[in-house]
Amino acid sequence: MIKRFLIALLCVLPLASNAQQQVKLGHIDVQALFFSLPDVKDIETKMKDIQAQYEKEIKDQNDEFTRKFSDFQQNYDKMDETIRKMRQDELEALKQKLDNFYQTAQTSLAQKQEEMQVPVRKKILDAIAEVSKENGFTYVFDTAALLYKGESGTDLTDMVLKKLGVNNVAK
Repeated sequence: MIKRFLIALLCVLPLASNAQQQVKLGHIDVQALFFSLPDVKDIETKMKDIQAQYEKEIKDQNDEFTRKFSDFQQNYDKMDETIRKMRQDELEALKQKLDNFYQTAQTSLAQKQEEMQVPVRKKILDAIAEVSKENGFTYVFDTAALLYKGESGTDLTDMVLKKLGVNNVAK
């Protein structure tokens, strides 16, 4: 009876040891990786150009408002009541238009930036997944969300940068 038990135990032990796979942990600072990519520098340059266009338009509209407001103030006493009311309404409409354009510009800039960043983020996540699979990592964590990072985890930054084709990145 003991002999059968030992034979059964010897048959089951290898199966139990296979069930306990080693967990391999890695970490990466995704934000630092993101900002080290040349694609992001291109996005920043394009965003500055777009922002400059919006700022010019806002300045032009603000200059128009300032000019008309100054004219309104200078000629206020000379204007007929009906003309004065019409000019006041026009100034209020211009001010509202300027405020609306400013808000629209802010929203548009945020949307454009998001649109340009989505492919870069996808490229990063794909590279992290590939590096993780190639090197047998079970879990990869973003260091920005870690509360503690021990010495046993592996930093995947250089491997992911290499996968993305980025060399000579200053840390």
